[in-house]
Parts: sequence; structure tokens; C-alpha cells
Amino acid sequence: MENDLFETEVTFWGKHVAETLGIAPVTLRKWSAELEKQGWEFSKDEQQRRAYTQQDYVALRYLHDLMRDKRTSLEKAVGQVVKRYKNAVETLDLPEYRRPDIGERTPAIDEQIKLLAAQQMDFMERQEEFNRQLLQRLEQQEQYIEERLKARDEKLTQTMNLVLETKQLLAAAQQPERKKWYQFWK
Repeated sequence: MENDLFETEVTFWGKHVAETLGIAPVTLRKWSAELEKQGWEFSKDEQQRRAYTQQDYVALRYLHDLMRDKRTSLEKAVGQVVKRYKNAVETLDLPEYRRPDIGERTPAIDEQIKLLAAQQMDFMERQEEFNRQLLQRLEQQEQYIEERLKARDEKLTQTMNLVLETKQLLAAAQQPERKKWYQFWK
């Protein structure tokens, strides 16, 4: 790739990308070599060290997800990644930052990272509070349902007992009075 790419895209060194993906640097090198075999092009510095762009990172993240499943070989997974992400720069909607030198972070990027981290923490705190409130509502609703079911069962039992007593009284009232044995001849 051309060297002017360093002037327009954010790039990261392999160590940073490996740490972010949660893999060993040797694994990242192996995956990168396989990607290059299948036509993927990485930016490189004067010592031929790979510099990973945001597009490279997205593709490597996808490869990581494919490899985690362990259902496909490295070659097949890399083929899927190349097919999906090759020449897809236009489809990625990622912010572009200008960097004076690869490997260095500018204050603007640091501020952006801090802002995003703060927003993420705020969102997580709000989400946790929402989850707590939702659990509390569910517990209240469950308690209400249990109380209503208990009251309904008590009313149903009382009604059934009342109906049974009424039937017994009606049955007793409708039976003709039997004569006692000594009144049989009368």
C-alpha cells in the first residue's frame, strides 16, 4: 500500500491489536501472514512491520470470531474474511483522524477516547439503574400476582363450601319425612 495511507488513517502496531483482540502476538502474525497469502494488503513501515488500520482491525475481529467457533480451518476463515472485507473501505463508517506518526497518539485521539469511555461508563450506570428498577417492578408484580391468586383461591374455597352446604340443605329439605318404625301401621 502507499505510504500516504499513514497520513489519512489511524494505524496501530501489532502488539496493540493483539492485546485488544485478546490473542498472542504470534497468533496475530500467523493470521496476518495467511491474510497476505490470500491477497490482503497491510500498511508497512520502513522495517516492513505491519501497521493495522481500522479496516484491518474489523477484519481481524471477524476472523477472531470465526476462529473462536473452531468449526472452520484458518484458511477457510481467512477466505471468508477476505471475501467479506476486501475493498470494503467505502462501506465502513469509521471516523478518520490524522496522525503525525504511526504508533503515537495525538491529544485529540486521547480526548476522544476519554470522552467515549466516559459516555460508555455513564451508559452502563444508567443501564444498571434501569435493570435494578425493572427487577424491583418484576418483584412487586410477582408479589401482587401471588396475593391476588391467594385471595382468589380463598374466595373460591369459601364459595365452594357455601354451595356444598346449600346443596346438602336442599337435599335434606326435599326428602320426604320417613315414618318411624312404630308409626308404620298408622
